[in-house]
Amino acid sequence: MAVDVDARAEPSGSEVVTRVAEVSGGAEVIDLAAGASEDGGEAVIVDQPEVERPKKAPFVCKLSKKVKDQMRREEDCVNHGHWSIDTTEKLLKEAKKSWASAELRSAKLAELDSIRKRMCVPGCSLILFGESGAGKSTLINALLGEKEILPTNCMRACTASIIELSYNAEEDGPTYVGEAEFISKQEWEREMSSIVDELTQENGRCDLREPSYDHPNHVGWCKLKGVYGAAFTSARVQVQGDDGVVRKRARMAADVKQKLLTHGATKAVLGTVKRVTSDSAESFRRKMDRYMDSADKEASGQLWPLVRVVRLRSKLWKVLQTGTTLIDAPGVNDDNSARNKVVKERLRDADGVCIVASMTRACDSKSARDMLGESFRRQLLMDGQYGRLCFIATKSDDFTFAEVINSCGLDEDSSVEQCASARKDYVRDRIATDFYAGLEEMQRLAGQVDIDPEELKVKHKLPVLCVSAVDYQKLAGIIDVGMDGEPKAYGDPEGTEIPEMI
Repeated sequence: MAVDVDARAEPSGSEVVTRVAEVSGGAEVIDLAAGASEDGGEAVIVDQPEVERPKKAPFVCKLSKKVKDQMRREEDCVNHGHWSIDTTEKLLKEAKKSWASAELRSAKLAELDSIRKRMCVPGCSLILFGESGAGKSTLINALLGEKEILPTNCMRACTASIIELSYNAEEDGPTYVGEAEFISKQEWEREMSSIVDELTQENGRCDLREPSYDHPNHVGWCKLKGVYGAAFTSARVQVQGDDGVVRKRARMAADVKQKLLTHGATKAVLGTVKRVTSDSAESFRRKMDRYMDSADKEASGQLWPLVRVVRLRSKLWKVLQTGTTLIDAPGVNDDNSARNKVVKERLRDADGVCIVASMTRACDSKSARDMLGESFRRQLLMDGQYGRLCFIATKSDDFTFAEVINSCGLDEDSSVEQCASARKDYVRDRIATDFYAGLEEMQRLAGQVDIDPEELKVKHKLPVLCVSAVDYQKLAGIIDVGMDGEPKAYGDPEGTEIPEMI
């Protein structure tokens, strides 16, 4: 993904997707085509699996010469900056002690180090929001050319962490590098206390039974159960009375808080950063799983509730080579206050905001405006992010042939791809209609009276992509069709619309 580093300020809605494939000085897109680079650009080829089907040319993610030249110029500027910082630091260290006090020199050196950490090649950030089962992780896996570097399971609603994915430009060292940054002891104590309060009944007793999956307290319960296990869910406490007799009684909220505060499960990780490296995608995924997701909510000692943010980098993710960072957000209603704060910060600074939902949900259930909470939509409006919004409807290959023919009024002899195309057109129209209705509503709530719907459509264009990440992975040879089956709806990657994002 190449970035127009001079156009960060005010991208229009229609640029949210296309601008990540541009570069200052020309609109050079990353071309997905068969064959080698015509201008000498570096090509990265994904091998096709050995299966019995018509041979297709491998897909090539190519960086043009203009893009690479621009990247070199930006890197040269940053290197000059680092040279200036290193030279200044050397002068300060070699200066005589009489020049300044030790405190002043230490402060200047610390400031230089802070500047050095912030000095890097300008990039672009895309933040993706999506509810459980939306296919967000599968989408990111497809964009990176990976089979399953991110977890894709039904526990996503309870276990997701903020995950930042970027290119690893270091020539030496491991292929994959990951970091898990944990929240502080004070932050976790506040969150733990808040969750216990939510589980407390009017009589002061803490209800330790697992809430139903759709209950507002379910995520909080899963977090405490995952971290503390039976130490959290044990229902009764022994209390010695004035008569010396030990009796059992129901656990009150104060009892639960005191027990968890003195429990040692979190002491080793809170306030720390854990680093993981590997040259194998499978090994890297296994090592990072405990920080990103949980496959077993019954197990204790889990770490995902304590993670503030996970950062993943790889030399293989050439699509992010020009400085793009993908941010996989757990959602705007996560009850982890520390993590929610990070999400809001990333949202404010993001160059693009992608709302991800399955096509079935976008079509038949909540609309584009309802998938965003009111407070989230208000923040988008205040931060000026409505013009940077993109909607991605996933699983465009997942439909019933007969239902689409009846709903879209197609001929019975219509092909699968024709059905998929008609369904995508319907979804785009539905999402756009609901989006602008929601935008009008937010404008009225903001006090605007004279609202021109057509002017809103011109000012806030909403790109809508209807993608099939799994079909793309199969067509690109990322996953084995011999094991997972042939693509359901598409015969070439262009139909999946994933190449439009790369």
